[in-house]
Amino acid sequence: MIRHTLNPARPSLSHAEWFCIIAIMLLAAGLRFVALDRVPPSLNVDEAVNGYEAYSLLKTGHDEWGNAWPVTIRAFNDYRCPAVVYTSVPFVALFGLTVFGVRAAAATWGLLTVLFTYRLARDMLGRRTGLLAAFMLSISPWHLSFSRSEREAAVAIFTVVLGTWCIWHWLRTQRRAWLIGAALVFGLSLYTYNTLLAFTPLMLAVYSLLTARILWQQKQTVMLAAIILVLVAAPLLYALATNPQSQNRLNAVFLLHPGEPVGESLIIIRQWLGHFSPDYLFIRGDAHLVLHSPGSGQLYGVDALLLPLGMLGVFWTSKNRRAGLLLITWIALGAVPAALTVQEMGTAHSLRGMLGLPAFAILSAQGATTLWNAHRIRPRLRAALLGALVGLLVWNGGTTLQYYFVVYPVQAAPAYEFGIREAVSYITAHEDEYDTIVLTNWISQPHIFVLFFQRYDPRRFQAGPVEYSSKLSAKVKRWDKYVVGDVDKLYAQLEHGLFVARPHMLAGIEPVRVIFNPDGSPAFKIISK
Repeated sequence: MIRHTLNPARPSLSHAEWFCIIAIMLLAAGLRFVALDRVPPSLNVDEAVNGYEAYSLLKTGHDEWGNAWPVTIRAFNDYRCPAVVYTSVPFVALFGLTVFGVRAAAATWGLLTVLFTYRLARDMLGRRTGLLAAFMLSISPWHLSFSRSEREAAVAIFTVVLGTWCIWHWLRTQRRAWLIGAALVFGLSLYTYNTLLAFTPLMLAVYSLLTARILWQQKQTVMLAAIILVLVAAPLLYALATNPQSQNRLNAVFLLHPGEPVGESLIIIRQWLGHFSPDYLFIRGDAHLVLHSPGSGQLYGVDALLLPLGMLGVFWTSKNRRAGLLLITWIALGAVPAALTVQEMGTAHSLRGMLGLPAFAILSAQGATTLWNAHRIRPRLRAALLGALVGLLVWNGGTTLQYYFVVYPVQAAPAYEFGIREAVSYITAHEDEYDTIVLTNWISQPHIFVLFFQRYDPRRFQAGPVEYSSKLSAKVKRWDKYVVGDVDKLYAQLEHGLFVARPHMLAGIEPVRVIFNPDGSPAFKIISK
């Protein structure tokens, strides 16, 4: 059989390359694990529910609502993809139901993504680009944000990189195991985040177009891989098709509805283009404070210089053009899921549009490699340009990381509902003194924070009774001795109880405890009656 290899086999790792990749991985690990329980400043509601669902599965084999090993996680009636919960189970088992334990899963996926981005870029474009791509991703403010927060993004990006690496390895080696592995990974990617339901089929179509001749020559392997992908995806697709409530979240955010196709199509195009605006990519980034730290764009300013050089580099020589087409298309398709949804903050959505991030890192790395290899430029000028790029990157990276680790935890504390952990700690210490504990409904999902920080027995919560509706993002109104609602009204109605309120509530009543944000402003107050 004739083997059509994409490129000659890459040379084995030298001692210098081993040293560099180990150093980059240590840097990436430090940026993702250091102060993980304090930055971001508090546990976001999505992190809390993902962690508690993992804890419930670990302890009972059922989710919070009593569903045995579910294919979709009911959570707040949004029926989210399950991978983020299931992959958190071993970390919760190892570190307990803690902020660090939950976020360690995302940090680990982020670290592995850096490693496999290096492998993918090295196989595509050489060892220098591989190392630089890993370095750029390791310090990326966009990737760092989602590697330190237990949302779907970290594991979703990892599956895309791993699946793409498997396909590229198959193209180079023609070994069927790699294509079957890619099918398995991309099938599993659908379980990571709803955006992959749009992205993965589109990306697989691109791979098919770029490799059509080879796919036709290996029809049997391709058919086997397709069958495996369908079989892996089938349980999720069946669950989504048979449970109308699983469409709750999609119906709330999806733009295309019958009635105004032209107007909505124009909005989608504008939103897609917004993901490539200089303001979003290099200057200010996502306006959502929980998703992005102010002070920088989603990428560094130096990327604005490196990306055009990278595109020039991949299309300059014929052997890199297939890689170039793949990277450009990957970036373009990465913004499609976000463009199809409502953008609540008026800017591009960095969570739903994050799938193209590794391709950005690889192209930027290729830009640096292109300049390094530009021997037609006079050596002194080339050295000066490289020095200027390094200096700009050091300045960009230093200021952005300082802002993220020092300023952001103070600035973003209210958005993260800082103080809820301390409030739950207080009511846990005093709950035996009260028949009723009232939580303000000015907390995104009050019950999940209590369950998480109390390590509330999942069997007890599953046994109920729990007052809860089936509406999207509905709040639990009552369970055990806890009541969620208007604390001013409930304070007037109840003769005795403990009340967790926001600062403006129950004015004139002396609290037994006030909890402050890092900037000194009040976050919560606790009142006894």
